[in-house]
Amino acid sequence: VLPGALRDAGVTREQAVQACAACGLDTQRRLETLSAAELLALYAALGPAAAPPLQGAADDS
Repeated sequence: VLPGALRDAGVTREQAVQACAACGLDTQRRLETLSAAELLALYAALGPAAAPPLQGAADDS
């Protein structure tokens, strides 16, 4: 369930599964049942994959 919720946020399934494993989270948990500490750990484990794109950022190409 968690990988699906994270995919909806733009994270690949592989990244989501790896982040859950790094945090010791069961992938069958629902996002809304995570504690604040678990959410922070998951966000940290996702790293740059969890960062939303900046709106209005200049294109370097």
